[in-house]
Amino acid sequence: MKVLVVEDELMAQKSLTRMLSQNFPEMEVVGITDSVRGTVSWLKDSSNHADIIFMDVELSDGICFEIFRQTNIKAKVIMT
Repeated sequence: MKVLVVEDELMAQKSLTRMLSQNFPEMEVVGITDSVRGTVSWLKDSSNHADIIFMDVELSDGICFEIFRQTNIKAKVIMT
C-alpha cells in the first residue's frame, strides 16, 4: 500500500513515517510534501500514486482543504 504524507513539521513527518514502518510494514511511504502547492504538484504528476494520504490540516502555505479544490483525490485521506 502506497502512502503520501502531507505534513509541514519535520518532527511530525519523521514520527509518522517511523510509526508506519514499525507497525505497518506493508505500507510504503512514496512521498512527503509540506505545502498545498507541493502536494497539488505531487498529485498532478501522473507518475505518482498513493492509496492512502495522511494529511495535516494546517500547512506551511495554507489550509489543506485547498488541495481538494485543486485536485481530484481518489486515495483515502486520514487527517492528522
